[in-house]
Amino acid sequence: MNELDELNELKNLRAAPPEMSTQTRHEIRARLLALSETPGDAPGVLDVAGRRSGGRGTAGWRRSLLPVAAAVVLTLGIGVGAAALRGGSDGGHVQSPAYRSPRPHQWLYVHRINAGGWNMNYWWKGVDSKTTEQLDTWDRVDGLSHAYINSKGALSVMPPPDGRTVRVQVPAGGKAFNLTNYDKLPAEPDALLREFYAVHYPNQVGRTGPRDVFEDLTEMLQKPISPRLRSAAYQALFKIPGVAVRPGLADQIGRRGDGFSWDDGGDRETFIFDPESHRFLGGGEDATRDFSRGSVHVKKGTLLMWYSVTEYKIVDRPGQR
Repeated sequence: MNELDELNELKNLRAAPPEMSTQTRHEIRARLLALSETPGDAPGVLDVAGRRSGGRGTAGWRRSLLPVAAAVVLTLGIGVGAAALRGGSDGGHVQSPAYRSPRPHQWLYVHRINAGGWNMNYWWKGVDSKTTEQLDTWDRVDGLSHAYINSKGALSVMPPPDGRTVRVQVPAGGKAFNLTNYDKLPAEPDALLREFYAVHYPNQVGRTGPRDVFEDLTEMLQKPISPRLRSAAYQALFKIPGVAVRPGLADQIGRRGDGFSWDDGGDRETFIFDPESHRFLGGGEDATRDFSRGSVHVKKGTLLMWYSVTEYKIVDRPGQR
């Protein structure tokens, strides 16, 4: 039995709600959740604006948030999939009969395994890939709320689901494409790229460029979308100028796939996908050369974050797995 067979078997065993443990997008449960309860600005936190005032941040943008907001933002990663991929006549991928576009008031549940030792206060010191920590998170499909397991083991929902919203570095009115309307996008690589390049927010500075489209596509590929759209988005990544393709790259737990990277002045962000199913495996961030962000200096070779996503699914309430 190969690795993919083992993963599929594991997924089948986990189809009904049991679950792994606790951790999601960019960092470590214990560390991140502890930080999310720390008041005030963290030393070394940067104030880096997005390239588009419409809300697209750089890697540094993820660190410009207060600890509570960081827990909201560091939840982009997702993986093995509620929309199951399986072989078929349609290009090797067919849509599972169980796949349905999520409703706005449902939640996206994600389980991550992260390299240990990440500290938001001293992010530039990097992580230790020899250790792992885990995180479970839930994000409402309409973007209005985020939930996680806090350091006391209790479910925390931010903000409480009472109609209030928290929008961090998101354009007025929300992003043009998200879980509520991904199913309206064309499932063809060139047509998909045209849709994303055409996005322009009212308060956006400059034209939408390759970096913006790279961020949009990789974010979408981390979400439960139909297999046909997933295949089109994966193929579109190869067509974006400036994207480095890194075959055979391993995620935090050793699964290998195609890595797609964007290097922003030495700060390289990477997303890893299975080359056959195109599902998101994980990724991270590392320094390809010395670089500075604000008052801090990052040394070449520093692994800033590395992680694996082992499960995601659409659920009806926060805390459900």
